[in-house]
Amino acid sequence: MRQIIIFPRGKLPAADRKRMAEAGIVAVEADDPSRVITLVPGAPLASSDDLTMSALSAIATCGWADVSARFAKELHARLQSHQTKEVGNA
Repeated sequence: MRQIIIFPRGKLPAADRKRMAEAGIVAVEADDPSRVITLVPGAPLASSDDLTMSALSAIATCGWADVSARFAKELHARLQSHQTKEVGNA
């Protein structure tokens, strides 16, 4: 993620802009810097698929049969509920 700095238009010399770019800083010039809105999107460290597969792997390999069975039954019930709703709406 790069750092962003907002400058008043015309106040940033080209040499400074170049040095900032080399340092990984994004320099932005604006007529009114106080009115600039920056939005920095965040990226999750793990996707929902990663979390699901990690949970499934842990449950499948933990050796606690009651936990694995309860998880499988709960997942089946939820999927069945979604399927029933989809068929009912078709």
